[in-house]
Amino acid sequence: MIALAEVAAEWKVPFTDSLRSIRDNLDKRLSVPPFTATAILPIPTLFLDPAEIVRPPKEWIFPLLVKPALGRHGKGIRIFQTEKTLQSFLRANRSPVLLQPLLTIDKEFRVFCVGDHALGTIRKIPKKGSLVANYAAGAKFVKAVLPARVAKEAVKICASLEIDIGGVDLARVGRRYYLLEVNRCPEFSAFTKATGNDVASAIVRFALKKK
Repeated sequence: MIALAEVAAEWKVPFTDSLRSIRDNLDKRLSVPPFTATAILPIPTLFLDPAEIVRPPKEWIFPLLVKPALGRHGKGIRIFQTEKTLQSFLRANRSPVLLQPLLTIDKEFRVFCVGDHALGTIRKIPKKGSLVANYAAGAKFVKAVLPARVAKEAVKICASLEIDIGGVDLARVGRRYYLLEVNRCPEFSAFTKATGNDVASAIVRFALKKK
């Protein structure tokens, strides 16, 4: 994908997203919105290199969550109940990871963005016993509605990362919304089925405007 985007950029062939976003979205360390959000809050995060040992901030309460910086579809997520087990893992770890507090999530959502428009929102209901609410992991998608300010900021987040077609995954904790991650060019058949929105046509219309 990166090689094709590089060729398209060199030949000045229009394509969705930007070369930077295609590169950066593969690495969660590089896909953090470069602005201070107000409606969608960031999750406190430590970005750790392989075998890097740290003590979590005192205000963080176990259990804590570790996810691969280069992972996708929720693979490789681990939960640690004690500092001893966390430190043991970090000493043996050989890949970059993110360390975060484990949120007590009330509901998870995805806002599907195309260009400067939010096509709609789905609630992601995880399969029983699953740590992630991804469709590939058996999650159920149902149509949902979020406050307008939240949907608007989801579009802004995609734009700041130069992502034209994106799925902004959010967690609601109480009355607050937190950014889980931004997925560039996410699968959309389940979203279309849940919402009735014709995502494919919206993408085609947007792509044609980039000529």
